Amino acid sequence: MRKLTAMGVKNLTEPGRYSDGKGLILKLAAKGKGSWIVRIQANGKRRDIGLGTLADLPLGEAREAARALRKEMKAGIDVLAEREKEALVLITAES
Repeated sequence: MRKLTAMGVKNLTEPGRYSDGKGLILKLAAKGKGSWIVRIQANGKRRDIGLGTLADLPLGEAREAARALRKEMKAGIDVLAEREKEALVLITAES
């Protein structure tokens, strides 16, 4: 599968989903506006996990974030469950 390039991402104009391989996907809403997700399989279920916006996360950092997330999932850490726990702690702390 072809990989994206930093210049290629910068020049994308057509909204859609663009795969970088190994589950990393750019969901482009408009030129320069989009978000990164990584698609993984955990416990027999396909899961799409958000990594951040295109504005905040360049291609290289998105690849690193996806790699780290896949590593955590392989180690048995349910990343989505951990995020939910962190969100609950924040909500509780704000109350």
